[in-house]
Amino acid sequence: MLPKGLTRVRTSRLERLLKLLHQDQVGLPISGATLMTAGLSDIADDVDILKGLERSAVQVVLVAVIAERRRKLPAVD
Repeated sequence: MLPKGLTRVRTSRLERLLKLLHQDQVGLPISGATLMTAGLSDIADDVDILKGLERSAVQVVLVAVIAERRRKLPAVD
C-alpha cells in the first residue's frame, strides 16, 4: 500500500498545525502525544510523514502542501 501523505488531513488543520509550530506550541518531534497536547489529536493518525522530522522540515512540508492546495489550475481548452 502506498503512503497517503497528508491527503486525509483538511487544509484548515494543516494551517492550524503550521501556526502552532510558528508559535512554538507544538512539541517536537511530532507524535500522537504532542498533537494531543496541541489540540490536534484528530490528525495524529494521518500525519505519519511528519513524525520524526525537525521543525524546519515539518514547516517546509506544510507550507508546500498548503500552497499546492491553494493553487488555482489554469482552465483547460
